[in-house]
Amino acid sequence: AGGYGTLSEIGFALKIGKPVIGLQTWPGIDGIDYVETPKQAINIVAKYLSSLK
Repeated sequence: AGGYGTLSEIGFALKIGKPVIGLQTWPGIDGIDYVETPKQAINIVAKYLSSLK
């Protein structure tokens, strides 16, 4: 898991409505899309970006 700085950055991103993807990060935070691999993270980012079109 990241440090407390990472936790505050996660909180700020969620507060302003930004998507957050968690790879080896703080567990149990509502609103994070938790993944186990970088490939899963890339797939979520790709879906998010395609929804912006």
